[in-house]
Amino acid sequence: MERNNDSLFDEFSKTSPEFISDVDEGADMSGLGNPVETLMMENNLLRDAQNEMDMARKSLIARVEELTSEREVLKRDVESFTQSLTRCESKLKETEQDLQRSRLELDEARKMNSEDAEVDIHAAQRKRFTRAEMARVLMERNQYKERLIELQDAVRRTEMLRASKDVQAVQMKKSSFWKVFERLFSSSGPQAKSASGTSRSPYSPPERTRSASPAAYPGITGSYTVRSQSMSFNKHNSSHADNVDAVSVRGKKHELYEMIRSHIWRELGRAQLYGWSLPPTFGKKGGLQGVTENEIKDVPALVQLRLLDQKDPSTKLWCATGILPVESTSNAGKNSDHIPSLVWICSGTHSVSEIMVIDASSGNQVMDQFVIPNTHVLCVISVPAYRLDDLERQQTPKEECDPSSKGATVWLGTQEGSLFVHCAHSLWRHCIQKTQLKDAIHSVTYTNNRVIASLGDGTLAIFSRNAEKLWDLENPKVLDLGRPQQSIRCSVAVQNEVWCGYRNRIYVVDPRAAKIKKSFEATNRTESQVRHMASTAEGVWVSVRLDSTLRLFHAETGQPLQELELEPFIHKMLGSSSLGMSVAQVSALSIFCNRLWVGTASGVIVSIPFTSEQTKHCPEEEKTQLECSSHNYSYCSMECAQICFHGHRDAVKFFASVPGCINPSISEGNSKITGNCSILVMSGGEGYINFKIGDETGDTDEGYGELLLANPRSRRCERSHLIVWQMQT
Repeated sequence: MERNNDSLFDEFSKTSPEFISDVDEGADMSGLGNPVETLMMENNLLRDAQNEMDMARKSLIARVEELTSEREVLKRDVESFTQSLTRCESKLKETEQDLQRSRLELDEARKMNSEDAEVDIHAAQRKRFTRAEMARVLMERNQYKERLIELQDAVRRTEMLRASKDVQAVQMKKSSFWKVFERLFSSSGPQAKSASGTSRSPYSPPERTRSASPAAYPGITGSYTVRSQSMSFNKHNSSHADNVDAVSVRGKKHELYEMIRSHIWRELGRAQLYGWSLPPTFGKKGGLQGVTENEIKDVPALVQLRLLDQKDPSTKLWCATGILPVESTSNAGKNSDHIPSLVWICSGTHSVSEIMVIDASSGNQVMDQFVIPNTHVLCVISVPAYRLDDLERQQTPKEECDPSSKGATVWLGTQEGSLFVHCAHSLWRHCIQKTQLKDAIHSVTYTNNRVIASLGDGTLAIFSRNAEKLWDLENPKVLDLGRPQQSIRCSVAVQNEVWCGYRNRIYVVDPRAAKIKKSFEATNRTESQVRHMASTAEGVWVSVRLDSTLRLFHAETGQPLQELELEPFIHKMLGSSSLGMSVAQVSALSIFCNRLWVGTASGVIVSIPFTSEQTKHCPEEEKTQLECSSHNYSYCSMECAQICFHGHRDAVKFFASVPGCINPSISEGNSKITGNCSILVMSGGEGYINFKIGDETGDTDEGYGELLLANPRSRRCERSHLIVWQMQT
């Protein structure tokens, strides 16, 4: 047997299993490869399963990605559908509104057609008198009445002015021929001396002229008598009648003031506080003994009675405005001794206007006085300067005194429709800008960098600044408040809006968009007209023409909140027969220092402080409505009202306020503690009267000479006056 030099594996691999089993009985080579093959088969199966799992996993991942993308697409579709639905809903609402407006227009058109169908028919032959026709007739009647009253007032003032001038002109032009006859026919003695003395003066009384006229003597006849009648009687008849009427009216007023004086001393006695009556709440505390120091400081202190030095004593006050002082950054601390409290006062006649610029805190100092011919100023307002940011103010510190319309200005509106813009702090008489509007300007209001002019034809002219920050007067936005056309007599800035009184309604206007936001009735009487408005942060007080009721409205919703009756209070304080029918007709209305200031057509001034608790003095039926709100909407209570014993002889024309101080002792203690500044509040009107003293003026001894007898309208107590009070803010 050959030797096997190969490996054991070669030897076994070449030998058959049967041979090995025959040689070695215990060896079994038949089942040796089965486990390995089994493992290999299982391994192959597992690999196949793994491949299938990988394929399934990849397919699932791909499916998840597909579903995710589909979900995003569906989300976008849902969002687009939602937006489309919103747009459709808005379009549906607009369509419904258009449909509603179309229905209203259709109804109005049908009514107009039904009314126009009877236009050609005579009024007596018509079947019925419609409500629209009745309303139109009543409206026209009220308009004619109002115009008649205004024309009568204008004619009366013109006749008074003409008569006073005629009397003076005739006396000054009297020839020496008439002086000779005065000396011939006058008696000897003191009367002759007085007659000769008056003949030397051009301002002799008209009574002496009439007594010395040849028409008074029957011995002088013929052409001389006719000549004297044509020269004396015709020229002096109207002026004599006017003087007699003026004297008779003055006598009635004298008796009326005496009745008021006796009523005040009988009912109120000596009790007063800075010229004001004590409120009923003070009386409950025991008079002045129960009043705290803070309550006394809140009362306006009378500091000055100022007679205006007008060029023509026959001019009448119309309006005024206070100018805020310039906030100078460069000169701070240098000229801080006295800052003028400038007030612009407008007066005049129907043909000429006189503008007076005064310093309210410096006695009778008049800064400037000039005349605007052929105009009648109806309103005036102070407009602040364009506000610069801190960087621009540092770069251009001289712009504060720039005499252009970029700085602080004063706007004057006239009866002729002219609008004048003047500088507020320097070069007062220089007109910076001017424009002409289509109707009279009754009110000018500033808010939110816009100036709104209220016109007599029921439109608003809204002015804004141009790119150079100057006022653009050439291109105003015009807003019509509707038909029938009537004048807009008053307007006031309420937050960023403007409230306009138009007929018996109040229109809320957005000046930036030049649109009417809403409107509501101030009174249910359609023939009435809103005349005065004064606003605070949360409420607006409104007065109606020929009405003694004041109404408070919510500044945002227009909801009526409160009503005040002035007539019972004034009758209680001054007597039931005080000053006739105009005792409580509101002629001026303003809000200063948390007080409501009311001026009446009879010259009475009432001040009502705002109450901190709105439900404190309200009736029981109003408390339930007001207790739901915790805000203070400038409520007032007549239990806290005060009437001023110093007033005017005619209507109170305006109220104005300006920072300033006349009596430092009043504000000395309070300003040191609180750091508040003092405010001067003034009222303007014709004449002055102290109701506690009466008509004891004694004007004949003032050294004005005999001119007062020839023209009694120029008495000192009947000329234009300012009553000035001082308060702490």
